[in-house]
This record gives sequence, structure tokens and C-alpha cells, in this order.
Amino acid sequence: MKAKKFLLVPSVDNPYDIRMLRSLGEELKGFGHECIVARSSEHAYVPLIDEAKIDVVLAVNKSRPKDYKTRHHARYVSWYQDVFLDTSGEVNLHDDDILYTLGTPKQLGLRLETKKYMTKPFYTGVNDTNRASKSSEVCDFSLCAGLPLDLPSQPSRFGQSRISHSVLFVLFQKLMLAAKKRNFFGLNYNQEIIKRMKALTEQVYRPLEGSLDIYEIEKALRAEIVPFFDNARIADDILWFMIRLVPKRCLKAVVGEESLEKLYGYGSGSPNNFDAYFLGLLNWMSQTYPRIYERRLLIEAVAKVSDNIHIYGNCMDRHDFSSRYYKGTLHSEESLANVYANSRVNLGNNTHGLGLHSRNLAVMAAGGFLLHHRSREKVPGSLESAFEEGVHYIGYNGLDNLKDVAKTYLDDSKRRHQIGTEAQKYVFQKHSWKHRASELLGDLCLN
Repeated sequence: MKAKKFLLVPSVDNPYDIRMLRSLGEELKGFGHECIVARSSEHAYVPLIDEAKIDVVLAVNKSRPKDYKTRHHARYVSWYQDVFLDTSGEVNLHDDDILYTLGTPKQLGLRLETKKYMTKPFYTGVNDTNRASKSSEVCDFSLCAGLPLDLPSQPSRFGQSRISHSVLFVLFQKLMLAAKKRNFFGLNYNQEIIKRMKALTEQVYRPLEGSLDIYEIEKALRAEIVPFFDNARIADDILWFMIRLVPKRCLKAVVGEESLEKLYGYGSGSPNNFDAYFLGLLNWMSQTYPRIYERRLLIEAVAKVSDNIHIYGNCMDRHDFSSRYYKGTLHSEESLANVYANSRVNLGNNTHGLGLHSRNLAVMAAGGFLLHHRSREKVPGSLESAFEEGVHYIGYNGLDNLKDVAKTYLDDSKRRHQIGTEAQKYVFQKHSWKHRASELLGDLCLN
């Protein structure tokens, strides 16, 4: 069969995404095809389709771009790996394209009305760079995984360019009928609304079970929080209307020229700012906060067994529950493999139950011992769907028995090494990047 040209597009231009696609690309080359790893932005990779006469585009967390047209026809393989609350209905593919998901579309927040194109789970893989030799076990527990920053806990103004610190704001506040509800537009508004949303998310979400349902959280948040934003919008509209009645020269005398410019710059888009802020908070609370909340519970639980914990990853030094254990960021597969191989217990968790992500496979490839929560259901993408608990990894039932299981295996060196060895053997037998390349070519009928 004639060699095909593949264009591999990362989700973002970071080392992890690039390494993943290069590993897949090397195996595709081994099957006789050509591969280009492009940059993630549409204006960077779309022109290459025509210039290089690409046959197949594999794009991570992307579908066909709507705003770019190409003369040369290429098949698209969209590979969604992350949870997206706001991608419902946004998957744009042709009938001969393929949708890969790290699990099921529902788990990732994708609602597909029609799916004439092929849809199936597709996972990451391992190669020889993931291997490592054991030297000396340097820590009891390790976790190699970054986290986004938490939302600020200190009081902050709802919107960055407002007049909450000005004398003018205080004067108008006293004049307003809605002033008795000053929390809707006072200094503590941000802080209070975030606290309410976090508390509700913690109430709805069941941590360390792999059961994240972003729509369940979204529904609960909307029911509780929408009235607050409606009142806030009314109060903001009244305030802005009253401000516009005051001559600019008077406002300038009170707040100063710089504050006046910020004030008018904000007010021109007030309703949109409220809506955008609400949707941003909704997405963050549904997707990101469960990750932070669950990681906190995980680390705090094992710290009661041993505080000999090593944590690596972007921004892990910026969270109060992990900063004391922070050891830096690892940038190469070799350095990651060394940590996996020489930690007594490698901690694993995944909010939406997709245990077949790269970190867990890399732990196994390095011969490391993986401790990971059980998922409530044996779904595509879960560890249970591809590996045998007790043979390739050890599971636990959420917070109920995490500490007991962690202590049992921390004290059982022989069993840990046995499980790590079996996992390493099996992951290279079934989950190498060569296996993934072969699967992709088979789905494209290019074998």
C-alpha cells in the first residue's frame, strides 16, 4: 500500500503532548508512513495540509476547524483526551473521519447527536524510554502530576476594572435601593460566591471513585448560583445607569483620570462580563475544582501513613496541601521513569475514571508499583477494563480504606516488586506505541 502522510497536532504546545505524538509518529514511520508533528494553533497547522498534501490529520482535543478551508482533502482523526463542559455539539467531523476518546464521549462531556463517523476508545502507549532500573527506593509515596492554580481566596472585586475602592462607589451604594444586598457588588462578592460554589461541588462530587459527572455538578451549581448572578446583574445595571448620569468631569474629580478610563471601559460591556464570568466559574467548578479537591484528599490521607512524600508537577508548589512535599518539575521521560521505579508507592487518581492515561501506563512501564482507586463502573478507559487488579496494580475503595491499603503495601516490599514486574511485562505486551500505531492504521484501513 502507498505510504501516507500524517499530520499530528497536539492539544497544546507543551513537552508532554509533543513527546506523545512523536512516539506515535516514530511507530507510524516504522510502518512506512511519513509524519509531521505540527504546532497546535489552527493558523499554524491548517496550511500544512495543502502545502504537504497531508492524507491524515490526527488532532488531540480538536476536530475539523470551521473557519479554515483546504483544497486538499485529508481525513481527520480527532482524539479527545480531556473533559470539556463546553464542547457539547462542537465536534465537527465528516462521515469518513474518526473520533477517538480516552473513554466514552459522555465521560468527556461530548454529546453527539449524530455519529456516522467511527467512534471508539483509543489510549496512549509506552516505549523503551519509559523503562528504568531500580537503584534505591527514595520515598514512600510519590505523585507526578501537575494541577491548575486554585482560585484566589482573598477578597477581590467582581471584575478587575471596577470602582469598589472609590469614594464614588460608596456614595452610590448608599443611594441604591439594593444597597442592603451589598454582598452582590461589594468587595467580598468574589470570595463568597466561590466559597458557595466550592462547597456545593464538594457536596455533589464523590471523590476517589472515578465518578465525575460534570453535568450533574453543572446542574446543581446553576440551581443554586443563578439567582445570585441575576441579582448581581440588576444591581450592576442600576449602578452603571446612575454613574452615566454624572458628568465625566465630576467623576474625574472624584476617582481620577485612570480610574475613570477603567470604569468606562468596563461598563461598555457589563452584561457580557457577568455572563462570561459566570460561565467561566461554572466550567472551572465542574471540571477543575474536583481535581484539586480530590488531590488534596489523596495527599492528606497518605500523609497520615507516612510524610515521606515526593510530589512533582507544575504548580504543585502553589497549593498548601502539596507545597511541603514538592520536589520540582520533571521534563524528560527518563527522569519520570526513574521516580516511578524508585518510589515504594506511586499514587494514582483520575476524577472521571479514565485510568488508562499516560501517567499510569508509564508507572507500569518503569516497573513501578501503582496504587489507584477503584472505579464505580468498569467503563472504557478505566484501569479495570485493561488490567487486572491485584496482578498489575492495587486498588482501594475511595477514602474508606485508602490508609489501610497504603500501609499494607508500604510494608510489603516483596508484593510491591512482584506487582511492578508483572505490570511492566504486560504493558509492553499490550500497550506499546507500536500497538497504538497498528490500531490507528487498521481503523483507517491502511494495514
